[in-house]
Parts: sequence; structure tokens; C-alpha cells
Amino acid sequence: MMTYTKSLNKMARDVKLLRTVDYEAEVPKDGKKYRHQRVLRQQVAELERESRDLRTGQSRLEKEMRKLEKRGRSEHPSNEVIDERLAERVVRLEEAGRSTLKQMFNVTSQVSELNRLHMSMLQLLESVESLENKMDKNIPELQREISKLEFNMAQTSSTLSIIKQEQTSHRSTLKSLESTVSGMGERVDIDHGHITSLQAQFLNATLRNWCRNETVEIRRENVQDSRIAALEERLETHIEEEEDMLPATTAFPESVREETLFNRSTLPELIYSLRELQQEYVNLVHQLPRDCGSVDGKSGIYAIAPGEGAPLLVSCDMTTAEGGWTVVQRRIDGSQDFNRVWKEYAEGFGDPSGELWLGNEALHRLTSDNCSSLRVEIADIYGKKWLAEYEGFYISDAADGYRIHVSGYSGNASDALDYQNNMQFSAVDSDRDISNTHCAQNYKGGWWFSHCQHANLNGRYNLGLTWFDGTRNEWIAVAFSEMKVRRRKNCPT
Repeated sequence: MMTYTKSLNKMARDVKLLRTVDYEAEVPKDGKKYRHQRVLRQQVAELERESRDLRTGQSRLEKEMRKLEKRGRSEHPSNEVIDERLAERVVRLEEAGRSTLKQMFNVTSQVSELNRLHMSMLQLLESVESLENKMDKNIPELQREISKLEFNMAQTSSTLSIIKQEQTSHRSTLKSLESTVSGMGERVDIDHGHITSLQAQFLNATLRNWCRNETVEIRRENVQDSRIAALEERLETHIEEEEDMLPATTAFPESVREETLFNRSTLPELIYSLRELQQEYVNLVHQLPRDCGSVDGKSGIYAIAPGEGAPLLVSCDMTTAEGGWTVVQRRIDGSQDFNRVWKEYAEGFGDPSGELWLGNEALHRLTSDNCSSLRVEIADIYGKKWLAEYEGFYISDAADGYRIHVSGYSGNASDALDYQNNMQFSAVDSDRDISNTHCAQNYKGGWWFSHCQHANLNGRYNLGLTWFDGTRNEWIAVAFSEMKVRRRKNCPT
């Protein structure tokens, strides 16, 4: 019994010693809390509860012993019975004590293990804090390097995007030119022999310059039959003059007389070659499509021949609304100056693959039979797209000032051209509007002005490109525009 009591007292002292351990003393001064310290405190609390339970059990056993002693004295049982009972109780108490000591030993071992674990955790935390400090020092430098890399990548991406766009544009232009040139390749090979023959004949000293000037004039006027007839008449007159001068040439050297006779003999051959060249040129032009509606191919650049006149190099839209559209105006970036004179607007300017004005004369040739439709596509500075379509559209000739005629509006951009319908075209050097001011001069571009405009897609870029939305009573600030024409399906070809 005394041994058991001593063991209990020792266990109580161990628990009290554990309670006095300051687990907060080794906590870092920055106030961080760690979970393993909380676990240690919980286990110490459990040991205290077990110690209290053991002391309570010890008290109960002592009370039982005193009760047994009193009962023995009162009942006076025999010493043998008392000894047996006491022996049994002592055996049970010793067994319980050994079990409790074993548990206490296990708890003490766990506490020691936890202490070692605690020290290891503290060392690990110190290592982690050291790594964190090193990382904190390196993070700003890493962030600067990352920022540089991101900037370089963005710059490279932008450059690549621009290069890809340029390559796509170049490929599209080359494909269109290849498509147009391939159809004319064989004809050019045939014409090459005739042109070589003509060049050899033009080397004659007395007639070369004269014939070259006449040939250029003939081609500029599309080599009309009347010009050929006039040329023949002038050549015959020249021959007659030479015949009249023959008697006087007897005084010339023999070489000069022979050269003159040679020139007279080659004149009929020259006239025949010119007629042949004229016919081949006319045939070549007649083989070209009238407009993009007659083109069999993808969107791109094509040569067309609408009516009488020289061929045109145009941009064809073969995808929008079933295709067949001939682009006559385009604004994208302000790369072209649209503040031009009447003659330039009549002949056209710009690049078929970029910003352009096809020309008032070309518009008249395309729409003179009043059998065309107009499609106007615009995008405002906010990226919103707008559309205005006119079922009827044609431009009169130069004598009528290239007057505009539109009808049958549909779309979401409002019928802004109705305000300028039936107006002549005005340019910076030709004021044909009905306003008291010079609208073309004020708005820096040629257009069909009235008082002055509800729509103007040829003004100065980033300032003068506008379209009036009558449904909202607001002006649309235009960043992109494209005007294109197409023959109506119900019109004869």
C-alpha cells in the first residue's frame, strides 16, 4: 500500500513539473502560434485529469480501508478472514497501481517524444523563416525581370501581328494579280511577236518619232477606227508629198534616196500592223469581265472593263451577301488624302487593296444603265457596325456633274443619302452644292453636297467622316467605310 501511494505521489510531481514547463517561451517574437504547442497543452491537461482521477481513487481506497478496519473492530471477525480480505484488496490495489504506473510511464515517454518533436519543429521553422527572408529579398528583382519579359513578349507579339497582316495582304494581292495575269499570259505571248516587229519598223529614222506619237495617241483613245482612218489619210498625204519631192531628190546622195524609197515601201506594212494591234487590243479588252459580278473566283483584285473605256483594276468582294460586289470607295486608316481636285475624283485614286476612290467616271460606266444597287458598310469609333443599302443607284455623266441617284433604302444606318439625292459632285476646285458656303472646301473632301451634308465618307479622316442617324437624331462618327456596287439580278446582262 505504501509503494502504491509513493508511485501516485511521484506521478503527481511529474504532472506538476510538466505544468510548469513554459511552452510559450520558445515561440518566435513575431507572435506566430503553432499547432503542436496547442497539442502539448491538451495532452498535459489530459495527464492532469488522469492524475486527479488517480488521487480520487486513492482517497476512495483509503476510505474503504478505514471502513474495513472499523467494521473489523466492530464485528470482531477472525484475524484470518480479515487478513484474506486485506490481502485480496492489496493484490487488487497493487495490480491497479502497476497498471497506473505503466500508463504513467507511457505518458512520460510520449511527453519526452513530444518535446523532441517540438525542438525539431522549431529548427524547421527557423530554416523556413530563413528561406522566406531570402525569397523576400529576391522577389522585387524577379518581379522586375518578369515585367521586362512581359513587355518584350507584348512588343514581339505586336510586331508579329503586324507582319502577319502585311503578309496576308501581300498574299491576297499576289494571288489576285496571278489570277488576272494568268488569263492574259497566252495573249501577251502572242502579242509579243507583233510588238517586236513593230519596234523594228519604228527604228526608221525619218518616221520613228512620228509613228510612236501617233501610236500612243491611238492607244490613249482606245484605238478607234476613226483614228486609224485619219492616220491612213495622213500617211497617204505624206506619200504623195514624197512623190512630189522625188524630182528634187535627184540632187541628194544615193543613200538618202534609197532610205526614202525604203520608208515608202514599209508604210503599208506599218498600217497593217497597227490595224492588227488594234484588233488584238480590242479582243483582249472584250474578254475581261464587265464587273465583279462576272468574275469567277475568290475575293481579291481583278481587271474589269465596264462599257467603253480603258480597263479598271478593282477590288472584288465575293463573299458578302452572295458576292459580286465592286468596291468603289474605302476608308480604313487615313493613309490616302481625299482632299483632291475635280479631275482626280473623276479619274480615281488610291490602292484597290487599301483606301481608294474608284473614280466618278468609273462609277458612271458601272451604273449608267440604272441597273445597279449600292451597299454602304460603316463602323463607328466604338466598333459598332452599320449598314445602308439602296436598291437603285446610278451616277450621271461628267456633263451632268456626276449627279447621284439613290432609291429603295434598307438597313440600320438611316437613309442619310436621301438628303443629298440628285446632287452634283463637288470638289475643292468645283463648288456645285446649293449651300452659301463651299462645302467641299470646308469638309476637306469631294462629295455630293447639298446644305452641306447628312453623310460624308470622303472628309478628313478622324474628323470629317460622318453619317447622320435620323432615327436617333445623332451623328455617327465613322472609323471605317466601304461603298460597293452590284448589278441587280432582274437586269439584263
